[in-house]
Amino acid sequence: MTGAENAAGKQRGTPFKPGQSGNPAGKAKGTRHKVTLAIEALLEGEAEALTRKAIELGLGPAT
Repeated sequence: MTGAENAAGKQRGTPFKPGQSGNPAGKAKGTRHKVTLAIEALLEGEAEALTRKAIELGLGPAT
């Protein structure tokens, strides 16, 4: 059997009806990725210092 013959019986296009997916409930609103949570934990309390440093670098000597 060739690849074309093998694929002939398989479904092509979208496998779900419009408006319905494999996970109809989807991801809950407000759910955050593990990496996002880890970064937030690392940066907690540092926002002011980071902002100050960014402004400092932005206002640095113009060349």
